[in-house]
Formats: sequence, structure tokens, C-alpha cells
Amino acid sequence: MNWEIIPIQKLTHFDTLTYKAPQNAEFNIGQLVYVPLRNTLIAGLIYKQNDRVLNYKLREIVGLFDIKPILNPSQIDFCKWLADYYLSSLSEVTYQLLPTKFRKVRKKDITNSFLPNTDYQLPIIKSGAVSKKNYQYFQGSMRNRFIEYRKITSSTKNQTLIITPDVNIIPKQILKILPNIFVYDTKTAKLEFESWQKIYKEQPKIILGSHKSLLLPMNKLQNIVLDQENHPQIQYDQKPYYDLRETIKNLAQKYNSNLYFGSNFPSLNTYKDIRLSQFKYKKLNSNKLAQITILPNDKYTQFEKQNLSYQSENIINKSLISNNPVVLLILKKGFAQAMICKNCMTIINCEKCTINLRLKESQKLYCANCNINTSIPNKCNTCKNTDLKIIGLGQLGIKDYLKQKLPNSQISISGEKNTYNIAIITPKNLSQIGKVKDLIIINPESMLSNTNYNTKEKLHQIIYSTRMICDNLFIQTQIPENKYWKLIQNPNTFLKQELADRDKYNLPPINNMIIVQGTNSEIMKIYRKLDAKISVFGPAPTLSNSKVYQIIIKTNKDNYLETKSILKKIKSSKIRYKINVTDL
Repeated sequence: MNWEIIPIQKLTHFDTLTYKAPQNAEFNIGQLVYVPLRNTLIAGLIYKQNDRVLNYKLREIVGLFDIKPILNPSQIDFCKWLADYYLSSLSEVTYQLLPTKFRKVRKKDITNSFLPNTDYQLPIIKSGAVSKKNYQYFQGSMRNRFIEYRKITSSTKNQTLIITPDVNIIPKQILKILPNIFVYDTKTAKLEFESWQKIYKEQPKIILGSHKSLLLPMNKLQNIVLDQENHPQIQYDQKPYYDLRETIKNLAQKYNSNLYFGSNFPSLNTYKDIRLSQFKYKKLNSNKLAQITILPNDKYTQFEKQNLSYQSENIINKSLISNNPVVLLILKKGFAQAMICKNCMTIINCEKCTINLRLKESQKLYCANCNINTSIPNKCNTCKNTDLKIIGLGQLGIKDYLKQKLPNSQISISGEKNTYNIAIITPKNLSQIGKVKDLIIINPESMLSNTNYNTKEKLHQIIYSTRMICDNLFIQTQIPENKYWKLIQNPNTFLKQELADRDKYNLPPINNMIIVQGTNSEIMKIYRKLDAKISVFGPAPTLSNSKVYQIIIKTNKDNYLETKSILKKIKSSKIRYKINVTDL
């Protein structure tokens, strides 16, 4: 008997490989087996029987991980959907979502494995189906959301899977709200496999995990929760580049389980689903939002826009006098955002990827994309002028500036210390800040110049989060007349306007957008095969790497499936497809 195996490898061209079963051996869908591939051994999943007559000799399955399948039929169907929707292969999906240990097979694994006889009765893992699906969205603070999750888990004996893009930012005090919660730890390959084995054998009732929790071996999954559904890392940054919101909705359908989303404020994707009545909406008790006060940068000049405005400095001084800690939110780390030539206005960029180099405290220029440090040049490469100036102070630059202005102040960079009177933080540190009286966001309009279509939404999420933790929110800006500042005063008004703009310009989440990246020759082949009626931008080099080319395909309901069918026929390891990603 022949079986199709999903290899747990990065194989772009193949969903499955066919192998022969040893004599008297029987298998079941979802079992993990060991098979030879070229001159090595790999792990793979039993997918289905292959009854076709083949004219070539097949290699044999050599081992079995366990008699019990590690994936149930619902999860196999989910993998198939994920590979199809995100233009990937079953092999790549399982490679990313299953434990890292399964990517490499040792001789010890084969020695300890066994082949089942016909006498074995292989169990099939079944999901804990519910009679009526409940799709609900909770808006409120993290504490209030987890209290709701406790009510959900206490009302059933079946399992609950809580997924969040970043497990590390959930405080321990919040986790204590859910008794006996088990955290799927993926920090190292060893911890990941140990956590996976515990779930596989002991079946904990409540499991908390991140992106790699979609294929955990859970027998009776009744509730799926996606917390922090508006998080910037909601999209997986490796192939198949999936969005957790879309994938979890499909996973809930495969399991026929209840589905709950939660965040302090809905993302535009979820807001659209709420308006379409796909999710019930429940607003939890939360703090009153702080009013926004716009502070024009009255000290702004062409080469001094890094300074704090007079009004911002006055607010800091008043807070220090009244012994109230003040928090400054900076969007960029490092000492300065860039260096520029005062003569020709050329910004110093990375030679490899052309991204602006940031100035570090060590007086080295740093490329965040290439992760390399370089020395500050003596002169401009364009005009040979030696007069170079830093622009846009970052987190460390503001700290240095305030140390000179207020030498007796206690300044914290992350906000972790309780003894600070001035905290200078980035958006990643917001969860570490408790309730404060005054919070100032420094020059956030720099984010609005980003080319990504969701920049306004992303900035609004940051501003909304700050409004929840302070009494007074001040925004220092060089363009106080921008209509954006008035629009975000009312969060619901912003969402309605942003959704209308996305609809107008044919952007997600209203319509679908496909980004295709690869070599110039491969991208040109795809470009020529696309229908002239399809809206295509490019080909052009990507912003992060000038050697990688891309095209951006904007589709609608009429031509989306047609476009995907064209792209599916193109099999190349040099091509990457990204569906509805935000980073262009």
C-alpha cells in the first residue's frame, strides 16, 4: 500500500511525496512518520492513500513517531486551506507550525520508533464540536478581557486555546486570572518540544500560545480566543505570511468551535466583521479615555526639529514640580533617526538596502534591516560637503537632551523602574507603564509618511492605547493643522472614515492585495502572464533590498480567484507570495 506524505521541510514545489508502507504495517491520517529523502531522513505526516499505479520504484517508510496521530482530520483540512489561501505548499505550512524538532531527524528517533501491526486499533483525534457557534468580540482592558475568558472556560469541560501575537507582553498578574493555564513555550527548540509533548500527552484544559499554536494536538477544542487582535505582529513574518485573524476564523470553522476576539480597540478588519454582523460586540468596563491636546512644535527649524517644544518642556517642568511622573513616547529607538547633509539635503542610507541609517549612542550608524554597524562618514557622498547634521532624535537622543536640560531628573528608558520621574518609552513598552497623569507623544507625524496603507490605523492604535493609561495626552507635532489629529479624537469616526477610504482605493480589508517578490526575471515572467485588466503596480525593487523585485496586485471580488489561479500554476523557490500584508 502506498501513502502520500507531507514532508516537514521547506519544499515549495511539493505538497506531498509518495512512499510505500512496509509489509503488514497500517497507518492513519495525521500520524508522524520517518521517511528517506535523498541521502537523509526526514519527518512527515500521513496525508492519504495513493491507489494509483506507479511506473517507478518507491522508497519505504522507515519509522513511526507514535501510534496516535499528532494532527486530526480537521487540522489536516486547515493546513490544506492555509496553503491554498496563502499560495504556499502543505510542506511549508507544516514546517512553520509544527515543533522545530521535527525538522531534523536523528538516528535515535528512528531506533525508538516502531511500525504498527494490523492488530493495532489506531485512534482518531476528534474535535469537541459545539451545537451552536458563538463569534464574539470583547473590547476593553486586558484584565477585563481575561475575566471574560475565565467565564468562558469555567462554563465547559472541554479545551480552550488562547492565541496572542506576543505572549511575553502579558503580565503574570493577568495570567493568574485563569487558573491552571498552560503556556506553550517556544523560546527554544527544546522548551517548545517539551511543551508540545505535555499538550500531546496530558491535554491541558486552557492553553496560551502564539503563532505556532495553530496545530497543537488538542483532542476536545471547544473555544478559540484571539487576544490582542489589533497587535502589529498579527501577521506572521515568514512564509506562508498568514494573518492570524483570517486563519483562526477558518480554524474555528474546521473545529466547529466558539470563536472570541479581544483587544482594547478593534482593528479595521474586525470592525468590518462587526458591521457585517459576523461578530457580536461587547464593550467591557474600561477607563475613561484621555482628551488629546495638540502641541505645535514651536522650536521647529529645518535642522532642529529634534528638540522638544517649549510647551512640552513646560509640561515636563510642571510635572516635576508637582512630583508627578511624566511619560514621553518616541516612535524610534536609538540616538537619532537619520543623518543628513546640510548642503544637498541627502540622507545617509545603507549601501546594501538603501534604508536610512540610524545613529546609535555609540556614535555608529546602524541599519535595522541588514543589522550592521558602520562609522559616520567624514563627508557627503553626493556633494562631498563635510557639514552633516542629525535629524529626528530617537529615544536615547531625547534622554541625552533632557539630561543636559534637567541634570537632577531621574530618567528611565523603558519605564520599568518605579523611581523615575521621566520615562522615555517606545510603543513596545506601553504595557509596562501603569496609570500616569501626563503623557506626551513626540512628533508622531513621521509615521504618517510611511508608504504602508495601514499606517494611519497603526498610529491610531498607539494613540488609543496611550489614552487608556493617562489623564492628559499631549501630541507634539510639526504639522498641527493635519486633519488626522481632529479625526482621531473620536475613535469610531476614525474607523468609519478609514474603512470608507480603503473601499475607495480598493485596499484590504475591503478587497484583496497580493504582493509577489522574487528575482527580476521571475517577476517579469509573472507580470507578462497577468491579465491586462488586473491592476498591477511595478515591477520595482523592494525598499528593504534593491536586488529583490516585486509587483503589487490589487484585486476585487470579480478577478481575485482568477488571479490566484494564475499564480498557483507558477512554481518557483525564488518567488514569495504575500496576501494582504501591511508592510510593502
